[in-house]
Amino acid sequence: FSRTLGNLIEHGVPILNALQIVGEIATNKVFAAEIKHSATLVSKGQHLHEALRNSRILEQNTLDLIAVGEESGKIEEMLLRVAVMNETEASQHIETIMFMLEPALILILGGIMAFIVMAILLPIFQMNFLIQ
Repeated sequence: FSRTLGNLIEHGVPILNALQIVGEIATNKVFAAEIKHSATLVSKGQHLHEALRNSRILEQNTLDLIAVGEESGKIEEMLLRVAVMNETEASQHIETIMFMLEPALILILGGIMAFIVMAILLPIFQMNFLIQ
């Protein structure tokens, strides 16, 4: 959302048109509907951050950065900064999940291998007891 909106505004697309475009390309239907609703609120004179705050689809820190961008007249820079911040946060979350997933997979595969080894060796030990 923020990267697309920031790029559109940076390249001269009016904010209302940019919001409509972002709303149309969003894959999440609820998100798209909220963006389009926010565009109608902006067309009625409400600030972008206020319209998005009413929709409750973005986090508070993102809304604060958008508000600062609106007040300073550099909303496109703030939207692109939000995009970088969100991408960094997402990659850190993915990295953390992968870090925790690796030992879990090793334990699961170790358990499967132990089960297979026991399934192979148990009949052999049972046969040795029967022979004796």
